This record gives sequence, C-alpha cells and structure tokens, in this order.
Amino acid sequence: MRIGFPPLAAGLAVLVGLVAFDLRADVAPGATRDDVIKALGRPVGESRLGPREVLNYPHGQTVILENGRVVRVQTPRPAAGSAAVGPAPAPVSPWRTDFAAATAEAQRRGVRLLALFPGPEEAPAARRFLAEVAPDPEFAAVFGPDFVFVRLDHAVRPPQPAAWQERNDRLRDACGVVGYPAVALLSERGERLASVDFGAVPETESLQARVIASLREMRGKLALNAAAPAVPPAADPGKTSPLHLDRLTPFALKVGLRSAQDLIEIALVAGLLGAGLMVWLLWRTRAPAPVRLQNHASRIAQASSGLPTVFEVMAWDREQLCFGAMVLGESEGYEVELAKGDPDKDVLFSRPGDVRPGVVVCCAPARTGKVTAKSVRSLVGTVAAEQAQAGWFIAPAGFSEDARDFAARNHLLLFDAAGLVTRMRDLPPIMLPKLRTNKPW
Repeated sequence: MRIGFPPLAAGLAVLVGLVAFDLRADVAPGATRDDVIKALGRPVGESRLGPREVLNYPHGQTVILENGRVVRVQTPRPAAGSAAVGPAPAPVSPWRTDFAAATAEAQRRGVRLLALFPGPEEAPAARRFLAEVAPDPEFAAVFGPDFVFVRLDHAVRPPQPAAWQERNDRLRDACGVVGYPAVALLSERGERLASVDFGAVPETESLQARVIASLREMRGKLALNAAAPAVPPAADPGKTSPLHLDRLTPFALKVGLRSAQDLIEIALVAGLLGAGLMVWLLWRTRAPAPVRLQNHASRIAQASSGLPTVFEVMAWDREQLCFGAMVLGESEGYEVELAKGDPDKDVLFSRPGDVRPGVVVCCAPARTGKVTAKSVRSLVGTVAAEQAQAGWFIAPAGFSEDARDFAARNHLLLFDAAGLVTRMRDLPPIMLPKLRTNKPW
C-alpha cells in the first residue's frame, strides 16, 4: 500500500507536536522559576513558606522550588490497568462565600467557622493574603478538620448581591474588624469568638507562617476555654415549673384564681413604682440641676465593666475620642502621637523605627452629626500627604451612605459609637488601668 505525501506530512506534524509537548512539560531540577513559567505557563495555584515555593498545574502536576531553583517535579501516575481518562478536575477552593450554607455545614459537622475578611481586592495586603495563604494546601490541611472556611468579601468584581454585601458589612462590624486582611473565628452559629488582622506583616516575614501561628494560638485558647464548661445552676425547689392545663378541672380553676391574684399584686406594685417615679420627677424639677459634665476617667471608674457604654461614647468630646483612639493604638503595638492644631488629623500611629506614620486618625464628636463624604475625602487627602498606610475615622454619630462607600473604596476604617465600644472590648486587661487614667500622652 502506498502512502501519499499529504498523509505522511500530517503524521509527521502530529509526531513533532507530541514530542514538542513532552519537551515543554519536562522541567528538570535546577531550572529557575522563569524556566518553569516559560515551559509550563502560569500555575493555577501558588504557595510559599520561607525559601520553598510550590507551583500547582492542571492534571495534578506540582513543581517544588527552593531559593528560586527546581528541586522536585511531581507528576501523578495513572493506576495500573486503568483506562485513559480525561483531564483531572481543577482543584476545588475550600473557601465558601455563602454564609448561611457555611453555618449549616458547621452545625452539621459540629465545628466552628473560620471567616476571612480580605478587604478590597486591589489592596496589596489583600492580594498577598489571597495569593500566599488562602489557596495553600498546607493551610487547608492544618485548619480544615476543625473549621468550615468562609470568605466574606467587602467588594469584588463582579459585584455580589446587595443582600450578601450588607450581610458581610454587618458581620465585619460584629467581629470588630478594623484592619484588612483579617481572620475571625466564629461559633457554629456565627457568633464571634476571636479575630486578628494581618495588614501590618512586613514583606520580609512569611505571611503564611504568621497566619498559621496566630490561628493555632487562638484555637488553643478556645480549646482551653471549652475544656471548663460552666456548671448549670441548681434548680430552686421553691420555684415550680409552669402548669400546662389541657382540660378544665376544679384544680385548674384554683390555679386560674391564683394567677389572677398574682396579676393584681403585680399591678399594685407597678402602680406604686409609677407613683414613686412621678414624685421623684416632681422633686427633681424643683431641685437645682446637678452638674452633668464628668470627665472620661470618672465615667470609666463608675462603669461596672470598666469600659464606656455606647451612650457615654455619644457624649464624648473630641479630646476624649482622641484619647480612646490612642489607647487602641497602643494596644496594637503602635507609637501614638497627638496631632494638635490640624483639623484634618487628630492622632498619628506609627511603628517603632518608622519615619512615616502608619495610620492617620480623625475624630468627630457626636454633636457634629453624621460624617459626610466631604470629611472622608479630606482624610483621604491627609493620608496621602502623610504617606501613611491607612486611615481611621471615629464618629460616634455615624456616617452617611456616600461616606461609607467612599471609605470602602479608599481603604479607610470607620467607627461609630457601637463599633468603637466593640473594638474596646478586645483591649487586654493590662490596658484598662491606663484607660482609666485619661493620660496616655
């Protein structure tokens, strides 16, 4: 049988293509990272731990590098006697985005939730976390058995449904997240247990190692707390359980009459209390008005919990708000400085040894009303002028919708009264005495 030239040429072309693909997929130890990218293209997943880097490619091929050089190439082998199969499926991300489905899975498995707040995707810290930590198989292997992973983005492209975005914002505020990226440990019902942010990890330090160490520490503390369950109070024999009457009996009639008598007694007591309240109000209007102005330290000393309430924060002036911000900054390892005489900045946070401030803080007391986008834009300009990394705006009265939208696009953290009190609950006990002194500077 004679083979014409066209079929022969086609066969040679297919053979050459197969050989070229085999050479392209062959990466020998000692090759550089650029050689790997040139031969295999961009990986579908990357992870880094110290000098070691792992590049994951489709079909299960993995390239391991140390100090920028290939040390091992792992290619899965087909099982003996198995038929040819199609391409391996792409790796499934362990991060869920549906919070309701994540809580349902956590309750089904009896584990907690590990919630990731990456922040704006264009921020360098968010890109670093999503590239080095979130897709890493070692991170999933360490915490996957004990947690259900859920990712709560603040802004993504394409945009999430409005209901999901509002839910993520509420969870961010409830978890006390003030810096991105942040990870919070939640109960199986979505209640906050602990949280930590990783926005200030330097480039010279392994972000993956810092995240794993911090989360292991938090997981250990939660395990210790769970090891000592609270003892339920003993039942009071003097208190009887409520009666469920399913039919009318003479005994039921007696119980009904006793309940009516109790209601009459409660009504009499309530009437006496109301009359006493009216008398006190009349007396108060005749008596000289007491001095209401108290300093921050006296209110803190009178509070049973050692922390201010939301209503007290609403009454703070600018100086007291600056004081609260400075205590928060010191608790997070910053050196704090009061910026006097500048309406666009009140407090500066900086790391030891840094020339430029890391955070610029602006405070607005509640009597000035809700903060608008104009004031937030001024803070953005001040952050840029100071060459700072972030900005905080503390306004107990809250912020307008356009101000919140503008702050979200420019990496600013906003604190209303409830958010500031929530953040202060995380202050270590050693900081509470300093909080009562009202003299951080």
